[in-house]
Amino acid sequence: MTGKIKLVGVKATAQRLKKLSAEVRKRHVDTSLRKGANVAKVAVQTEAPVDTGKLKASIVVRRSAKDSNPGATTYHTGVLLNAWYFPLVEFGTSSHLIKTKKKSILASSNASSAGPAKPQFFGTAVRHPGSAATGFFRRGWAKSRKQSMDATLNLLKKRLGTK
Repeated sequence: MTGKIKLVGVKATAQRLKKLSAEVRKRHVDTSLRKGANVAKVAVQTEAPVDTGKLKASIVVRRSAKDSNPGATTYHTGVLLNAWYFPLVEFGTSSHLIKTKKKSILASSNASSAGPAKPQFFGTAVRHPGSAATGFFRRGWAKSRKQSMDATLNLLKKRLGTK
């Protein structure tokens, strides 16, 4: 997906930023970047499939510890490691064989409110049909990209008093 985004007022805002001390400039830029990243976070959370809610809750905004450009600040909207299955949901899985590690039997208990769990036995291997990709993260980011940039620039303009 390609598209053009036009940011208005960037030149005046950049000139105003240059006049500020490094500490004040960093504070204004950090706050504005976090605001934009949070717009993306909300959009991605809105698109996230909900089963237990763990995946949706694990979508966070983090400030990058290392930046490739000295003096730069980078914020990432991402998924915490406690949702280790994120790539499986986002990108899907192909059909695959699940085997036992030892010579035990694969079983699944289907507990329901109707009564006690009745285990189903599969044997030592089962063919998993795979799962379709949801693409929720990419879809949420694509939907929020312009709003995220606008939120960043608008807050920066407001804090600096530029138009």
